[in-house]
Amino acid sequence: MRVALLGGSFKSRNLGLEALTTSLINSIWSHQPKADICVFDFVRKAGPHPVQTPEGERAVMRFGLNDSRRLWSNTTLRRMELGSRWPLLDGTGLRALRSADLVIDISGGDSFTDLYGERRLRAMCRVKELVLGMGVPLVLGPQTYGPFRSEEAQRRARAILLGARQVWARDVESQRRAEELVEGQGSFCCRLGVDLAFALPAAPCSEVGGISLAGLEEGAVGLNVSGLLWNGGAAQASALGLSVDYRAMVTALVSKLLESQAGPLVLVPHVLEDLGSEESDPRAAREVLAAVQPAARDRVLVPEGAYSASEAKALIRSLSWFAGSRMHATIAGLSSGTPTVGLAYSLKFSGVFASAGCSQSSLDLRTLSTEAAVEASMSLFQTQVGRDSKAPELLAALKTRARAQVGEMFDV
Repeated sequence: MRVALLGGSFKSRNLGLEALTTSLINSIWSHQPKADICVFDFVRKAGPHPVQTPEGERAVMRFGLNDSRRLWSNTTLRRMELGSRWPLLDGTGLRALRSADLVIDISGGDSFTDLYGERRLRAMCRVKELVLGMGVPLVLGPQTYGPFRSEEAQRRARAILLGARQVWARDVESQRRAEELVEGQGSFCCRLGVDLAFALPAAPCSEVGGISLAGLEEGAVGLNVSGLLWNGGAAQASALGLSVDYRAMVTALVSKLLESQAGPLVLVPHVLEDLGSEESDPRAAREVLAAVQPAARDRVLVPEGAYSASEAKALIRSLSWFAGSRMHATIAGLSSGTPTVGLAYSLKFSGVFASAGCSQSSLDLRTLSTEAAVEASMSLFQTQVGRDSKAPELLAALKTRARAQVGEMFDV
């Protein structure tokens, strides 16, 4: 059986996307051990890619799929669209996609929306429309749907939802949005799942980014600072509807955490873009560290270099409390039993935290003031630090559900 994956990536430096992709692949193999899996990624050349599994390393085939103007390359979306109509423009990636028994699309987890701009939504829609146009069975895996603010976005999204063999939402709010979008348009069912990354295993490692996990003092706490929010400034805050001054909030929270406990504070980047990028969490972490009072600076640790999503999870699992603005960084905490607070900039946080029974730990930075966000974070810190966030039974159920839902996707 050949299964093609869309909307995931190994090339992206966003560890959340890597976590989704790795978890999905491992879940597919747990149900279809002999499945031939191909991943459509942002590469220019096809080739095998290693994936770590509980049984050891296996390989998936990786094909390029890029939204660019390079029509001479058969890895561009436009060239593949043309090749689907005219065989002379066919390429290896398109042939692999056409021959798939099943295509699972996860839209990067949260990119099936016009929230991040029309160009990204157009690319998300065109990839799905390409699959539907070739008659290949399409499953929309657990993801966030919407918001779709323009009529054109609603029209295209509706057609895709109706054309897919199965549609999965990773939270109740997304399920409601999908069902409302196609209401009265015929038979439609949006299944409720959980975020695939709940099934991601933590790496069996002793250090991450130069930080010894065994050497972390008891009581170490963590914070993920989003480069998107820290570096984006007022324009980004306005686009996302933030009501807080994110820099001021983070700076105050770091200060209060250092005052409130004697252990180290670990700043955990989860989008490892280069320091010149506005998306760079390492850049934001360095700037946060520079703003810490010199006397307390040696208690702030920042992992260096590259590391995997599974290694980041191992680091977060070793902490006694964690807060973050990258959703998949917080899922690493939730699924590890680490008391975790979401410093949320979109609705996707509330749904995911609700699925883990932790609704009260998702703080909406679009409705709180800067001072209120810091106060609420510290209140949760005081009541949660050092405690398991939820009973092991709930965590086990979430992980089991994350894997089991993939098995249901083969019933198309």
